[in-house]
Amino acid sequence: MGFMKRALLLLLLIALTAEGLYLLDSSGYAQERGTRYFPETGHNLRGAFLNHFQEKGGLEILGYPITEEFQEDGLLVQYFQRARMVLTGSRGKRASGSGEVKVAPLGELLGHRSPSFKPTYHFSYRYYPKPGHALSFAFLDYYQARGGEEVFGYPITEPFLERGLIVQYFQRARMEWHPDKKRVQLGLLGEEYLEARGLDPALRAPVEPIVEETTPIPQGF
Repeated sequence: MGFMKRALLLLLLIALTAEGLYLLDSSGYAQERGTRYFPETGHNLRGAFLNHFQEKGGLEILGYPITEEFQEDGLLVQYFQRARMVLTGSRGKRASGSGEVKVAPLGELLGHRSPSFKPTYHFSYRYYPKPGHALSFAFLDYYQARGGEEVFGYPITEPFLERGLIVQYFQRARMEWHPDKKRVQLGLLGEEYLEARGLDPALRAPVEPIVEETTPIPQGF
């Protein structure tokens, strides 16, 4: 075998075994080979779900995974403490398949939208005409600093008192003001929606870490 052919083959084999490689499956989407295990909840995160988790705020925004990937309503999904990820175009695909990840609008699915209102203006205040709701003070600061509409969607309520906390619902989140900590935290909408759906509690049972096989490089190179 000529030198150039041997060099090209070696580069190909190295690429195929590189950690974090993005592969293209039959759908044409990128697929990440990395896997991350969370001993805190006993669940794995991989593929397009892992990629989205790392890009969209990680534990603070999404929380720990509380299930493995599984098929729900014909699509690949995974639940987190604060969210539910859906892999679009994943009908019938195996776990760790790839595609575009969407975060479900759990705030709306749990029925928390309230009627819109006409704005009044004061400092530290922003009105969103599309949903007809506003943000102000700590909730506005948190929203703007952590991705805004792309991450949380629009506000779908005004702030109100719920379970002893000032809260505000968004399409994909619930912000909570915790006076003891003097900061905003996100509510556990993923856990609440999983329970509301009446899904099998066994989905939350811890599992073993996934160990991915690698392709060995043949001897002689």
